[in-house]
Amino acid sequence: MSQDDPIQEKQAMFADEADQGGGSRIPGWLRGLLFFLLFVAAAGLLVWFMVIAPQNARIAQLTTDLDAANQQIATLQAAQPLQSVYSLLADANTARFELMRNRPESASAALLSSERTLAALTELVGDRYGDTLADVQARLELVKTDIAADDSLAALSDLEVLVNILTQLQRTIAGQ
Repeated sequence: MSQDDPIQEKQAMFADEADQGGGSRIPGWLRGLLFFLLFVAAAGLLVWFMVIAPQNARIAQLTTDLDAANQQIATLQAAQPLQSVYSLLADANTARFELMRNRPESASAALLSSERTLAALTELVGDRYGDTLADVQARLELVKTDIAADDSLAALSDLEVLVNILTQLQRTIAGQ
């Protein structure tokens, strides 16, 4: 063998490095790091697909359910003023019916819960219909006074006006 043979020199050089172990130390460390990183990535994916993704889906479903429930609450709250107006209309029409049958005591009894219903309606709608509700209150007082004074004709007339005011209020609230 000649010393000038480059191929033999390279083979000898690589054989020396393999014997010293200098080249194998870094790839082994790097191999361990890569294995650890792959293990962490696989564990992270497993946790994601087994725990986090199902919880995210559940949270999304619960959020949708909550939004639907809030919408139902809003719808029901919007219907409460109408329910109160319908209750007042029923009371007024019952009182009219009883007065037409010449039963003032029954007409007065039909209006007993009207004050409480009117107060609840005022609380529900606030100042939006303040003037109208004041008119309803005044007309209700007139009806009660007329019934107490045994003036059925005046009470019927006041009840007619009360029903008209309530009907207009009902149309206004329903139109919103």
